[in-house]
Amino acid sequence: MENRILVTYASKGQSTAEVAAYMGQIIAQHDLPVDVLPVHRVSSLEPYAAVILGSAVRMGSVLPEARKFVEQHQGALRHKPFHVFVLCVTLSIDNDETRTTANACLEPLCALVPPASQGLFAGVVDPGRVGPLDRLIIKAVKAPLGDFRRWDEIGAWTEEALQKSLAVAQG
Repeated sequence: MENRILVTYASKGQSTAEVAAYMGQIIAQHDLPVDVLPVHRVSSLEPYAAVILGSAVRMGSVLPEARKFVEQHQGALRHKPFHVFVLCVTLSIDNDETRTTANACLEPLCALVPPASQGLFAGVVDPGRVGPLDRLIIKAVKAPLGDFRRWDEIGAWTEEALQKSLAVAQG
């Protein structure tokens, strides 16, 4: 098996998809084959040496399709480097309390398959990127609007996850 890496994601307003694409670019800079795909387009993990899964957080939980992905592939995920990340607007304020809150969103996934690493990143709140129900929720909870992603942190975590994966693959 070549060192092909899968970056897969569940995204609502496309900010998680954009982060996954950025991670794919970082991995490709190491001359490694990488696929960046939404979770619903992944049928097998056999071609991959490592998997990075990302999800947006909605109402305090990862998206259902992210959980379903881990449930469907948990056997394979247990036998290869597996990393997870979330984009959570709560992290627009980065402190111990918000990190604890964001980390709790990953617990259902981590209970199924313990990951090699977890990334906690601030996300985007843009009413123009989501449907009418989500726009109402954004207004009702008075969510801060804007792009709170810190690309340097995302890049550093991706590099770290990649190095951990390669170390395992090289044995």
